[in-house]
Amino acid sequence: MDGDQAFIAMSICFLLYEKYLRRTGKLKRGEKFSEGSKVFNQIGSDMAISSYFAFLIWRDWRNGLLHAGMPLTRAGLEWELDGKTEKIVAQDGKKVILNPWLFRDRIVTKVASKNRSGPICMRR
Repeated sequence: MDGDQAFIAMSICFLLYEKYLRRTGKLKRGEKFSEGSKVFNQIGSDMAISSYFAFLIWRDWRNGLLHAGMPLTRAGLEWELDGKTEKIVAQDGKKVILNPWLFRDRIVTKVASKNRSGPICMRR
């Protein structure tokens, strides 16, 4: 995958990641993805960023892609996708660069490793 397909890959990975977080208990039943939620400690750890920055990415990228078809820009940040950066998330001032392929690889690895130790039940 390359180019504009990054938006498709990221959308699917956010869905898989959310299911992973719920099924592994990282996000407790009834808990929301709201600012300050403990789940952002896990997301931040998985992406090697702060929990607050994890919240911003979830709010602007996950919610933007899955609810509006494009990332939101409510944090005054300039979002960019670049498959050549060496980290999942890199920041240069107000510019934040996401590597969609490293993000995809991290999420697929997490989900696959969970499936080896037991299924992630995809039932509701």
